[in-house]
Amino acid sequence: MKRLALIILMTSMGISSSKGQELSGHAAAFVDVGFGARAVALGAAYVGLSDDAHAIFWNPSGLARLKAYEVTLGYLDHLGLFPYQHLALGVPLGANQGLGLGIISSGDDALRELTVQGGYGRAVGPLLMGATLKYRTASFGKNALNADDYAVFEPSEVQTGLDNQVSGTASGIGFDVGLLYRPRPSVGFGVAFRDALAPLSWSSSGGLAEVTARGTYSESLPATLSFGTVYHPSRHAMISVDYSPAMTTDIADRLAVGAEIEVFSVLLLRGGTLQLVNGDSDERYAVGFGLDVGAADMGRIRADYTYTMQKLANTQQFSLSLSF
Repeated sequence: MKRLALIILMTSMGISSSKGQELSGHAAAFVDVGFGARAVALGAAYVGLSDDAHAIFWNPSGLARLKAYEVTLGYLDHLGLFPYQHLALGVPLGANQGLGLGIISSGDDALRELTVQGGYGRAVGPLLMGATLKYRTASFGKNALNADDYAVFEPSEVQTGLDNQVSGTASGIGFDVGLLYRPRPSVGFGVAFRDALAPLSWSSSGGLAEVTARGTYSESLPATLSFGTVYHPSRHAMISVDYSPAMTTDIADRLAVGAEIEVFSVLLLRGGTLQLVNGDSDERYAVGFGLDVGAADMGRIRADYTYTMQKLANTQQFSLSLSF
């Protein structure tokens, strides 16, 4: 990803103070960009629904709703710049509990991140409860930068950027909890507290006198609290709504709304929007579809696609699921 390497190089050359050049202290690590083409097509309104293996990423209590084994592979090229791959595995344990496994991988040697998480959900009557434990690891600045790739800069500027490159690693854990309440099949309510506990330790080194690596330090990833509801007006239609209040002053409240309709028992059409309540023009709109084929006794295959539109850049996401 030369564009990412260019961003890192330009940042290291463009900031004069040593404190500003502590690239290892960048707070944008492990961003939750939304995983699962179906969930994202619904505007990311999935906390109150969470009825498949992707519950491991959105609301672990939904793992208790699993009726069959499920394996999902997904890919997205976030903003056309950052590639992500994910795997979700769901395992039903009887009629009222289930296990989940999720793996998220992204980036390259400039910035590579990996998250592995396991979750458990259990139903007690109409109330479903679940929890997820995550392990995260990352490395950055391991890429080999070639001065010939940056001809737009003066040779001395390029060399300064190369000499001041900072590299390092990170690791940490995360903990999610969630609830679902299904008073009847057509209505559901959910709440998820993601990264309620999420300490992360960084270690960085490199750079010359004008760029000092921050060394070893710890920080916590921001927590996210979301409330969701889902309503099925018929067997072939669904509407979902999520609301996520801001937990810190630099994050806006978020409102997500999505809808899905089934056509001919095979084709699923979806659309949704994610609105950030901050007065800026950074809302997101998504459209997508799914193809669901197979027989109950032979397993089912579902292919999902989503196209998300936003001001900065658009993003495509694909998911392929097998249930058996």
